[in-house]
Amino acid sequence: GDVSYSQNLRHSIIAVINQILKFAAENYECPEMRLENRFVHNKGKKIEIINHTEQASLIRYLYREMDASKAGILLCIFIGLRLGEVCSLKWDDIDFEQMIIHVRRTVQRIAADENSNRTALLITEPKSTFSIREIPISAGIAQVLNEIKRDGEYVVGGKAPLDPRTYQNRFKRYLRAASIKEYNFHALRHTFATNCIDNDMDVKSLSEILGHANIQITLNKYVHPTMDAKRRQLAVLDSVYGQFGGKCE
Repeated sequence: GDVSYSQNLRHSIIAVINQILKFAAENYECPEMRLENRFVHNKGKKIEIINHTEQASLIRYLYREMDASKAGILLCIFIGLRLGEVCSLKWDDIDFEQMIIHVRRTVQRIAADENSNRTALLITEPKSTFSIREIPISAGIAQVLNEIKRDGEYVVGGKAPLDPRTYQNRFKRYLRAASIKEYNFHALRHTFATNCIDNDMDVKSLSEILGHANIQITLNKYVHPTMDAKRRQLAVLDSVYGQFGGKCE
């Protein structure tokens, strides 16, 4: 019968196929090809946001006895990195002179053998070319990164990329230590995006920082005006229409 695959699995399959096609083009003179990802992420799932009180508690906790693992969580809530992106971030990806982080890869755990339960970490380019991006960082973030810089290729993992499952569990441990209810790791990215919208960042800039394929994804996911906001903006037209009416008298 028909087999139904989750969207995450479909994205992973497409990412692996594109890595194979890229390798073939670079090493075996095959024509350059890329499989287009036509699957849409947004299924109308409720976006989970860490509230302001909890954000303050979490950030205060992370700044106490700062280390590389805590700094990685800050990067997710301060610049919106995805789980796989922060786990595979290298020190070479950080340009301290230009104050820019280059997002070039992601890491995920996939089945190593279809006939067993074994899994392995796979490092690939991000799931879409739009996710390969440059993100400016503040002086505060640069200072934190400089303070925790140690030997090792990877920012969070050291000698190797950190297993995303390990980091998810570590994040939950931080939440418990900060007396915050449990959240999914992706709530950090949602919280970052929501904070940007609430502080009037233009949606095009946010879309590029998040690595979305187009601005419509950002709009659909994060820009949801309240009824009060709609009412206030429509009320502005009263004065305009009032002027028209006055001219007609």
